Amino acid sequence: MIDPQRHTVRGPVAGQSAEKIAELAGIKVPAGTKLLIGKLDGIGTNFPFSGEKLSPTLSMYVANTTDAAMNMCLGLLNYGGLGHTAVLHTQDNNIVDRFGHEMPACRILINTPGSLGGIGGLFNGLTPSLTLGTGTYGKNSISHNLSTGDLLNIKYVSRPTRHPIEFINELRALVQAR
Repeated sequence: MIDPQRHTVRGPVAGQSAEKIAELAGIKVPAGTKLLIGKLDGIGTNFPFSGEKLSPTLSMYVANTTDAAMNMCLGLLNYGGLGHTAVLHTQDNNIVDRFGHEMPACRILINTPGSLGGIGGLFNGLTPSLTLGTGTYGKNSISHNLSTGDLLNIKYVSRPTRHPIEFINELRALVQAR
């Protein structure tokens, strides 16, 4: 499923159904299977399924503590998703605050679906878009969902709010007052 040189999803797999992906992998699944889930114990190139899959497949991780779960999320974002999206399901507002603060992602989704939640509009107040900025975390120029506003040239005509000499005189007065 994952190209071993590029560490990304193989072309023939992206966008395929769960049944088709299982067939390509030589795995027999019941007719009508909609999702494939694989339990993983690690993140990175030695665990190819831990990267982005662009298909109806999920990696499943089990954590016994909040700290362990936070570390897993950080590891996944660092491996292949810096700036993209991080999702948390909890009723504990302290964990929500911590997650929002610690995750290097531009979309922090709480109690909402991840794949559809990130594109906005359906389950939250994010701008609907299929192009998601990853900000400086992901070396991107925007950190929000791309919209028509990003495609406009906006010109600003800026007039002075005060004359530069006034500013210099104010600074001199401050220095002299000390």
